[in-house]
Amino acid sequence: MPWLPRPGASHIAAAALAAAAYAYFHGAIAWKLFQVHGNDYIVHVQWAEDLYRTGRIAVPHFLYHLLIGAMYAAHLASSFLLAGRLVVIGAYALAALLTYGVLWVVFRADRRIGRAPVLLAATGAILVAQPIARLGWYTIGYLWNDPYNNPTFTLLRPFAVAGFFLTVRFLCGRRRADRGILLVYFAAVAGGALAKPSYVICLLPAAGILAVLRILRREPLSPGALLIGLGAPALAILAGQYFLAYSGRSAAVGYRDGIAWAPLMVMRHYASGLVAKFLLSTAFPLAVLIPHWRRAWRDGMMQLAWLTFFFGACYVYLLSETIQWAAANFVWSAYSSLFVLFLATMVFWLRQVSAVPLRSWLWLRELICFLALAAHVMAGVLIDKSCLEWVARH
Repeated sequence: MPWLPRPGASHIAAAALAAAAYAYFHGAIAWKLFQVHGNDYIVHVQWAEDLYRTGRIAVPHFLYHLLIGAMYAAHLASSFLLAGRLVVIGAYALAALLTYGVLWVVFRADRRIGRAPVLLAATGAILVAQPIARLGWYTIGYLWNDPYNNPTFTLLRPFAVAGFFLTVRFLCGRRRADRGILLVYFAAVAGGALAKPSYVICLLPAAGILAVLRILRREPLSPGALLIGLGAPALAILAGQYFLAYSGRSAAVGYRDGIAWAPLMVMRHYASGLVAKFLLSTAFPLAVLIPHWRRAWRDGMMQLAWLTFFFGACYVYLLSETIQWAAANFVWSAYSSLFVLFLATMVFWLRQVSAVPLRSWLWLRELICFLALAAHVMAGVLIDKSCLEWVARH
């Protein structure tokens, strides 16, 4: 962003540390999963090799496969398997860098929150947070910030972060957008849709609804930037993906299915106690939203984050594919929108914390929010520990 100052050495070091740690620990889990026969990692590597050798597209979201083939063709990896691993590790690192970057952009001038150790801790909390449950491994029924086991979801998350916060920027005011920023915006949305369309199908309707409301209320927004950066790439790519996979009129991709209205069919197949698991998956965003309701209601970032998550939750609980319904592919919309909701909630909550006087009873309210976040983080640490122990045993 040309209007931003250059980060100090402490922030650069903290961002690098967050990226390295996240890529190392979660990358170690992913690295081992690439050796588990028949799981998503191996299947996507096989699809990437097939695309490289034959030109056949297995699924309409093929960015991961293209990146694997490009790395292999450029001799940056000696095998398709190694290329797949490197792309996943790079996506983990980029997600951490962008998460830290968002926090730095917002709080760079805040003397209380904008220090490198504080932003590093906040970044780590967002990246590690998982459903509040003592689980040893990924379980459908809970909503996950990082389900570990899908490379295209891992690749999606940095695109989702960039696309969301650029949408907030242009949705909530008249902003000047030079060509460079529009190109980044366009690439973030298009890349996210091609990596996995799960998040864009939530972001697009949410942003559209809020844009219409802002127009009706005569509130400022940047319609040109939204149309070029979000509307054009999202509508074009999603329409193409729908035609290829769901229309029944194309044989250009191997994956073909349909979409059906099926309330709770998929989630009830895999889990019970869905209300409790939903609350245990969203405790921190809810703990912040409820006591800060009035401010959150007026905050454009929170409006977009919650409305996007609303669409993600509706998809997973109300829709299903008609043929391969057991694959539960709509869960990725809830997971990706929840990850961004955690980040947006962290930004909003830290703003409230920064405004609380040092001697005030309001710290009790913020302590409740902190305890909810700490519970998510502790659960994530225990799950990561269990996964890393599994990696060590194998």
